[in-house]
Amino acid sequence: MPCLTSTGSKSNRSCLNRQPKYLKSTNVWAYAPDVLLCLEEFFVEYKNYIVKKRARFTGVSGDVNIPYGTHVEAQNGCLLWNGEPVCAVNSQSGIDHFAQNDDGHGEERGKLTTEIISTLVKRNKNYQARWDKVWADERCQKYRMTEYEDFWLWNCEFYAAPIEDLQHIMELIKI
Repeated sequence: MPCLTSTGSKSNRSCLNRQPKYLKSTNVWAYAPDVLLCLEEFFVEYKNYIVKKRARFTGVSGDVNIPYGTHVEAQNGCLLWNGEPVCAVNSQSGIDHFAQNDDGHGEERGKLTTEIISTLVKRNKNYQARWDKVWADERCQKYRMTEYEDFWLWNCEFYAAPIEDLQHIMELIKI
């Protein structure tokens, strides 16, 4: 099952705690404020992460303020800092603030993913040319969520991609 997210508003937040009826009961679900994640396929189980951008948000165990470059652990799809759960690995907070570091390249991975995304969203004269290159590139395709045919969303594997793939994507979009 692919990365499923559902944003809940205050009025329907309580229903996000229940598993949808159409899904198997064997799925593992994680709930963070306004996000429900199915973690069934996320258990590649990377163990080490690094803070790529100061993590200042309300996490699973309350408010966190984790400095840039801090090493955190992951266990059962949850990031832990000082033994306390912070957020799900593939939650928006996890994606925005942490980079997989099992290979020791987490800092570089974090910089590259951030730079790739910020370069692609720049609305200048080369905006469409950059996206055309991404859509046409075979290596980029393995990091696209296939559920959406008409627009691009990076899948969860993008944020743990090998450095060589991220460097390739960065070179591709430098115009």
